[in-house]
Parts: sequence; structure tokens; C-alpha cells
Amino acid sequence: MSKRIQVVLSQKALDELDKVLTAASADFNTGTITLSDVVSEMVLTSNIDIKDLRIKHTNVRKYLKNLAQDENTDLDSALKTLLELKSQLSKKQLKLSKMNDGVES
Repeated sequence: MSKRIQVVLSQKALDELDKVLTAASADFNTGTITLSDVVSEMVLTSNIDIKDLRIKHTNVRKYLKNLAQDENTDLDSALKTLLELKSQLSKKQLKLSKMNDGVES
């Protein structure tokens, strides 16, 4: 059973999907591959790092507000965690940038 859903993609993600669809469809005369086929395959074969996903979408203001409301907060530990989040996100963005540069070359 399949279910129709609607998602919002960044332009970069949409461009990548188009590249994969074009490559998969090129010289493929024995069937058809749709965008839905490509997305389904990507979802089924993906290995998402939940920690990285959470880091990427952490709202620092919300995080700090939650810390301020917690009476048992160790501020040194909280600052250390924020610095680690920033460092991990920067490293991840640098790695992705290098990977994208290698693909486009």
C-alpha cells in the first residue's frame, strides 16, 4: 500500500533528485522510473544519523530558554554542550561542502 504525501524540499535537494532521476532514466528502455520511485528508494536505503539531524535543527534560543527554566542546570556543562553542538555542526557543514565540491568536479 502506498500513501501520497506532500513534502517541501530545498532547491538543492530537488536538484539532486532531478540528477538521480535523469541518470536512472537515461538509456533505460525496459520500464519507467518516476520521481516517486527515486524518493522511495532513497528513503528505504538511507542511513540517517539522528544525532546529526537534531544538531542541525537545534533552536539555540529554545535550548537556552529550557536551560534557564531548569533550576538544576549546570551552566558550565550547558555552555560546553553548546560549544560542542557548534563545533559538530561546523565540521558536518565542512564535510558536506567538501563532498559536494568533489561531486561537482
